[in-house]
Amino acid sequence: MNWREAVRRATGSPVAQCYVMAEAYWHLEGKCLGWRPMQAKAPVRFAKSGITTVSHWWLEKDGRVLDLSKEQFAGPFPYRRGRSSMFLTQAPSKRAAVIMRAARKLMLNAGERRQIVRVSVNGLKIKQNKKDGRRRRIFRREQAGKITYHNKVLIPAQAKLVYSPDKPLKCGARAWIQWEEQ
Repeated sequence: MNWREAVRRATGSPVAQCYVMAEAYWHLEGKCLGWRPMQAKAPVRFAKSGITTVSHWWLEKDGRVLDLSKEQFAGPFPYRRGRSSMFLTQAPSKRAAVIMRAARKLMLNAGERRQIVRVSVNGLKIKQNKKDGRRRRIFRREQAGKITYHNKVLIPAQAKLVYSPDKPLKCGARAWIQWEEQ
């Protein structure tokens, strides 16, 4: 389960919930990931009530659409009509806060917490290898307090390089690669 799914489950029926669903997800994770709130008024087809003009909210990033409540429509929504629009309040609204609490609870119950993974190079092992010709594993991988050493590490696309000379890791590393995993 991810935050999007948790917001969907916490909201229940998506009908007339587009604003609060987009707002809750945006405050939980979307803002940090670069998603923009979008809004448009357009005629849409509903399964039971036919065609009605609605004000609809969703999120966009790099031309991609994230619409958590699209299941409420019988056909496609005309996203091209959308314009960037901020939510009515800077802090989450009361309705969004309720959904966010429920989503957090679902995530905790699912036991899927994001963990930071850090990979650094152990300079001491490199020196030891050079001195005696052995091939010790030099890449130090840390996740959830567990430390392992490797000769190769697969780095995901969302990883970032960190240089922190003032606050090194416990092992002394001042530069490392890190990313989040579930």
